[in-house]
Order: sequence, then structure tokens, then C-alpha cells
Amino acid sequence: MRIVGERVQRLKTRLIKTMIDLLKTTPHTEVQVSASYSSQSEKATSDDEGVLRDEQGRAYSKGVYEIVGQTSKHNLSAQEFGVLLRLLMVSDPWPLSELDRDTLVEVLNEESRSRNYDDWVHAYHEMCE
Repeated sequence: MRIVGERVQRLKTRLIKTMIDLLKTTPHTEVQVSASYSSQSEKATSDDEGVLRDEQGRAYSKGVYEIVGQTSKHNLSAQEFGVLLRLLMVSDPWPLSELDRDTLVEVLNEESRSRNYDDWVHAYHEMCE
């Protein structure tokens, strides 16, 4: 029984080491990665844990790949952002909980700042009117 336990522990240690060796960034971020042996780069997207993966879901190894640029500093496309701005502006009274409204306002304010607006209201007036 002890031999089996030791083998399981070695497998767990190897799995943890493998996860540490993966190229990571902020969760749900899109970046450009490049292999050390190539001058070409490709798009990678990070998962919920921040592990960068290609379009097929394969993870990038830290020793072989590096992040060479961020493809987008925005979390939403311009169309998605505009739809959410208009939705928030016309939803009076707000149909959901105040916590839900506060969450949406926070997301839109962050996105607005990434697009050089003061807040979601300024973004709405610039983009949607």
C-alpha cells in the first residue's frame, strides 16, 4: 500500500510541476505568443486559471513560448460594448437586483476606461447617440 501511495504522490508532484511550467497570464486575456525557435507569432487565449491555450485547447510551455504582445486591451467587442451601454441606459426601472446593476456598471466603467472614457455614461454619449 505504501508503494502505491508514494507513486500517487509522485504523480501529483509531476502534475503540479507541469502546471507551474505552463505559460500564464490574467484569466480571459488574448495575447500573441511566439516560440523561441520561430519569428512567427500566434494568438493565444487564457482560460479560467490564466493558462494560455491555442484554438485547439493545447497549453503553451513556458520554456518554449513567450508572450510577445497583447492583441486586445478590451474585454468586449465594440458591438457588445454598445449593446450593453444602450441596455443599461434604457433600463429604468432596472429589472434585476441592485447588485446585478452595480456589477454591470462596474464592468462597463472598466471597459470605458480601457477605451479612454471617464465612465460608462460618457462612453454611451460618445458611442451611441
